[in-house]
Amino acid sequence: MNFQQSLEQEMLRKSVAATMERLAGQPARLALADLGVLGLLQSEHAGGAGLGFSEAVIVLQEAGRAGVGHDLAETLLLAEAFTTAHPQFADAFMAGKITLRAAVAGQLVQADGRLRGELILREGRDPSWIVAPVGDQGDLAFLPPVALDRIARGAVEDGAAEAGVVIDLPPGPQIVRVPGFTAARAMLDCAELLGAADMCFALGVDYIKDRQQFGQPLGANQALKHIAADSFLALENLRLAVEYAAAARDTADQAPGDPALMSEAERAQAVMLAYVPRTAREIAETAIQLHGGIGLTWEYRLNLPLRRIVSLGMRLGSATDRALALHQGFLVTATAARPHPAAALNGVHHDTAL
Repeated sequence: MNFQQSLEQEMLRKSVAATMERLAGQPARLALADLGVLGLLQSEHAGGAGLGFSEAVIVLQEAGRAGVGHDLAETLLLAEAFTTAHPQFADAFMAGKITLRAAVAGQLVQADGRLRGELILREGRDPSWIVAPVGDQGDLAFLPPVALDRIARGAVEDGAAEAGVVIDLPPGPQIVRVPGFTAARAMLDCAELLGAADMCFALGVDYIKDRQQFGQPLGANQALKHIAADSFLALENLRLAVEYAAAARDTADQAPGDPALMSEAERAQAVMLAYVPRTAREIAETAIQLHGGIGLTWEYRLNLPLRRIVSLGMRLGSATDRALALHQGFLVTATAARPHPAAALNGVHHDTAL
């Protein structure tokens, strides 16, 4: 599988990066809408670009680097489902005037002709449609901006406090089925983590190159060079994990009947989820260490990508559980391919840790 970026993909990266640089106070969603990015994953017959996850992760990387990735993953993934369910809002959505905000946690159930359940929502500065899971079969409900009683929760990110709400609505919201939405959003979240970690690394390296101590830049210290080099290698591994997972998913989507390709895509996704969230946080924390005391200053911009990394990591779940699930998956695959030569005691191989 060749997952090197093409010339067109590199042009997309440069276009999105240049757009982020010249936002000048304009909301990122509107700027990306002008660029035509909101319909990137939408099929061509529905008026979109018909591109794949390899292109979507490029957009999320640049958004994460610029610190404007909020709600972008949901917007890209659900563009076609939303505009199909609500064609009267299609133009406003593609113009960036409608925001989709997926519930952080919780789900709804259909009972007695009503939608009921408890959700945890991320509060934004603008009203938005709420995207909530319904049941366990991949169904989603689009809830229009409505006045709901909210119970405030703690905030990790500035201007993005969370709140708990109780939903009890009559059958009005459109229910749509979006297979694989959770896994796809996790992939784009990891791409945003990559961009945020890249920004932290760049800030750290720039600081030790510019900051002078005893007439020499801090970066002249060999110990700091080694720390920066380790972060660079970790960042490149992040990039490979995310981009390979996206390429594997695109390849599997192009041949939906091939179980080998689907298995490889699932394996690449598992590797990415086990590695990216924890390593992105380590890169951000290392950047703080390179800054010394100023890195802990609340007003310094390094705290913004760090808090986003923490927030996304919490949404993606326990890194330990992800790593354990990955280990079990590889163990099952290896056992199925070649029985372990060691004798089993009580049905359990006692050297599986090796």
